[in-house]
Amino acid sequence: MEETSLFNNLVLPTAWNIDDKSQFINIDSNGLKVNYTNPNDYKAVVIRANNPIPSQCGLFYFEVEITNEGKNGMIGVGYCTKQSDINIDDFMPGQGCIEDKENRENEEDKPWGNNDKMIFYTKNGVNLGIACYLPNNFDYLKNKLYPCIGLRSQNASIEANFGHNKFKYLTMTNDDIGKELWEACWINSKTFDQYVDKLKKNPSDTSALISRGKAYLIIGRYKEACEDLTGLIRLLIKEGEEDLTGLIGLLTKEKEDLTDLIRSRIKNEDLVGLIRLLMKEDDDDKKGEEEEEDDGDDEEEEEENDGDDEEEIDGDDDDEEEDLEDLISSLVRWRIKKEDLGLIRFPIKEEEGENKKKKEKEENDDHEKKKEEMIKKLEKSISNLIKLKKLLEIALNIVGEINYIVGTYDESNSDLHDLLKVKPDDAWAKEILRLLVEL
Repeated sequence: MEETSLFNNLVLPTAWNIDDKSQFINIDSNGLKVNYTNPNDYKAVVIRANNPIPSQCGLFYFEVEITNEGKNGMIGVGYCTKQSDINIDDFMPGQGCIEDKENRENEEDKPWGNNDKMIFYTKNGVNLGIACYLPNNFDYLKNKLYPCIGLRSQNASIEANFGHNKFKYLTMTNDDIGKELWEACWINSKTFDQYVDKLKKNPSDTSALISRGKAYLIIGRYKEACEDLTGLIRLLIKEGEEDLTGLIGLLTKEKEDLTDLIRSRIKNEDLVGLIRLLMKEDDDDKKGEEEEEDDGDDEEEEEENDGDDEEEIDGDDDDEEEDLEDLISSLVRWRIKKEDLGLIRFPIKEEEGENKKKKEKEENDDHEKKKEEMIKKLEKSISNLIKLKKLLEIALNIVGEINYIVGTYDESNSDLHDLLKVKPDDAWAKEILRLLVEL
């Protein structure tokens, strides 16, 4: 329960400090319950919280439940500085409100200036109004304020709530905050109540989500801050999806038409090289075509005479299939259209023997079949590529929106990025991988 030394100005009080107390005080293991152990009630005791109230905290609130008022019910709740003496006898240090069974109240009342910070109290969830003010010239760096309690009642016990449980008084959201408190504390700013009301009427109000998320973040309610900021991200992603057409236009406005660009590159560069890998020299092809034309009649006679004597062709040529697979892979990368396949000519291997021409014809037929199969594969691959492009565009949009949110909040609070634990690359990459598996 020791005072936090690292980032001390940013950490809220969370428990009582077991090393910063008077004698005759017993604290439970959670650092929240305190018992007065002096067998008599002639000596006052004090204990401070483990951390001071951060100077940049616009509003801090804690509650103390009196679980046992003890013999005379003298219990004090308030604030004190680090310099306040905890080794006291009769009186308790600091500023606050002291109440006993006779309902006596000791409340300091001095004139204060405008824009001073003030302290207010609640009792059983009801706001009691402003108790006192802190002046403008209050040196907070030198005199940091700690929540504290004082006890001078035999067998008295209390339990503190620094925010780990729901408050009986909902800070800044309860209608019983009076006009005096409003004018003193929030005259030039919008209140938390307004944002809550806005979100009740319109849950999609992004400005209200931003402001309420900031407020939760400042007062240390990180779970609620995450919920508001997550809702904000979802809203912006939804807006981005509705405007997806415009976003795609922005991504491609400085590029040529994708299809024309791809087809141009294929025709001028890549396809030529691929065809050369698969085709024989043009002279050999022309020669094969002339031989096929000259011997057309002979081929027909051979087919009639040798009908049942056709020799079956082993067919599968591993090298040729590998070439076809390479071609398919390369063409898929460029998203070519079906009509571009007219540029491809497939080789016909020259073989010697009586059935050479017949084999050539069969191979041509076989190539035509493979060509059709390849077209089907390409069409399917192109369809998948189009889906992938859309997914990537959506992913880019999501990442952009998340980065926008993180960037916006980083300007107001550098802790937000760590709070959200946002890693856009991981998030969208996993989603893309999941969708690709379904293709």
